[in-house]
This record gives sequence, structure tokens and C-alpha cells, in this order.
Amino acid sequence: MLTYSQKAPPAHLAPWIECLWTLEGQLSGEIETILPDGRMELVVHHASRPKNQAESFVTGQLTGPIHIQPTGPMLTHGARIRPAAAGVFLNIPAHELTGHFVTLKIQPATRLPPTRMPDAAITRAVALIERSAGTIRTDQITQAVNLSLRQFDRRFLAAVGLPPKAFARIIRFQALLAAYRTEDFPRWGGLALACGFSD
Repeated sequence: MLTYSQKAPPAHLAPWIECLWTLEGQLSGEIETILPDGRMELVVHHASRPKNQAESFVTGQLTGPIHIQPTGPMLTHGARIRPAAAGVFLNIPAHELTGHFVTLKIQPATRLPPTRMPDAAITRAVALIERSAGTIRTDQITQAVNLSLRQFDRRFLAAVGLPPKAFARIIRFQALLAAYRTEDFPRWGGLALACGFSD
């Protein structure tokens, strides 16, 4: 059995890091499916690591599910990066990592926190998307953050790693999953409609 726990980051990292987490234990050959959640992560394996994973890596934004196949007892630590902080924290346009796992070389902890703060307009945009469970319209966001559509799309992609509409779809899907787990919906159609999915 795998045990997952998380805690708040140290105060000096809080503008960039959402939480620190630990995964410990063992699965008997079961495959774990991870769905996109709009976050990039730094991951370090201290014991056995899942098949085809490096000892330490950064995950770009996921654009589809990934499947993790454990190979033995695990002790894994991670840092979940705030969506709007990914680009400045990693010092690279976040979209360059989208869909990739990039191996890291772990060095002694002498690196200082980033000197640049996350883009305030994009931080607000992410908050608006998450508060609306992914249903807010793009024109409402650009008006709220006082950016042209072109500026907004460019800055959002560089900061978060996904276009705004793709990020909103992931947040909407995560809201649907959360509602499915916690609420009593007799039909998938009703659940989808309540979460902003329609055809």
C-alpha cells in the first residue's frame, strides 16, 4: 500500500511552491494512473523507482494520462509548483517542458529561491479559472487582468505551460472528478452539465 502525505512549503518558497509531498510504501505490481491537474512537479526517488522513470526529474504539464508501474518499495519526495510560477521557478518558458519528463541532476541545496516573482496578472488569471472550476470565459479573464488577448495567451503559455483554454479544460475535468467522488449524481449527463460540459 502506498501512503501519500503533503505539507506546506517553507515560507521563502511559498510564492513558487504549492506544497511538498511524500509517497511511501509498495504496490504489488499494480499500475497507477495519473491524470493532468494543471501542475508541474519536481520529483526525487530515494528508493526503487517506477518503470522508465529517472531518479529525479521535473514533469512538464501533462496533456494526457500517464501510467506508473512501481518496481519495488518506494520513498519519493516531490514539490508541486504553483501553475503561474512554473516558468520563473524553472527559469525557462514553461511550455518548452509540456508533455516531457526532464531528468535533473541533484546538487547540494545551495541554490537560492528565484529572484523573479510569478507574473501577477497570470497568477490572478489562474485564480479566476480555478475559482470558476474552469468555466470562466477568456474575455472575462482578459478584462479582469487588463491584458489584450494576444498578450494574455503569450504570457499564460510561458508561465503555466498550457494555453489558457487547455488549462481551463483540465481544471473543469478535475472539478468533475471531485464532484463525482463527493456528490450523489444519478447520471453522468447531469454531472457533466453541472460541471460546465455541454455539447
